[in-house]
Amino acid sequence: NKDWASYAADKYNSKYSPLDQINKENVKDLGIVWEWDSPDNILMKTKRYPISIYQTTPLAINGVLFISSSLGTVSAVDGKTGKTIWKYDPEVYNAEGKPAHGGFMHRGVSYWDDGKDGRIIFGTLDGRLIAISAKDGKPVEAFGNKGIVDLTKGLSRTFAPGDYSVPTPPIISNGIIVVGSSITDAGPKSMKPPGDVRGFDVKTGKQLWTFHTIP
Repeated sequence: NKDWASYAADKYNSKYSPLDQINKENVKDLGIVWEWDSPDNILMKTKRYPISIYQTTPLAINGVLFISSSLGTVSAVDGKTGKTIWKYDPEVYNAEGKPAHGGFMHRGVSYWDDGKDGRIIFGTLDGRLIAISAKDGKPVEAFGNKGIVDLTKGLSRTFAPGDYSVPTPPIISNGIIVVGSSITDAGPKSMKPPGDVRGFDVKTGKQLWTFHTIP
């Protein structure tokens, strides 16, 4: 078995796997081994959210799948049985207003491991950067403010929080989390967030640098 450790297979976004067990001759014989229910299904029974797209790509690390839901709940799932090991709900649906562009859609998470400490790192639809333990899904206390960095802070101007979200997994390279964003920038009535790209320390969550995009 080979891990799928990044959103698009690797940091180069190759979207390629060298595994060859499945080929054009035997693909017709594939069947369902297990099915998994997203935590969103339970939430949708109590309150209706404008979920229209499920675009997450699970990571596969040492036999465990790490999956985010459209509402941003992150789950660890046993790759053999489909049983949920743990889940972490950032409760983005409790934020004031809708996410940027008015919808709930999340594409996945990122993984970092220094050989001792495995972390799942992801952005949220209400503008947070969160680090949780890959082992048990608990927030990493040493990262930011008890596992959370407020991404709406540290930019060049203030703006309505609902105009800034991070639905796409960040890239982690050389100990730095590189984070972009999805922003609502139409309309002249109020200041809108900049689309700057930023780097954060993977261990502490400290902001290290900013690349200012063209306004």
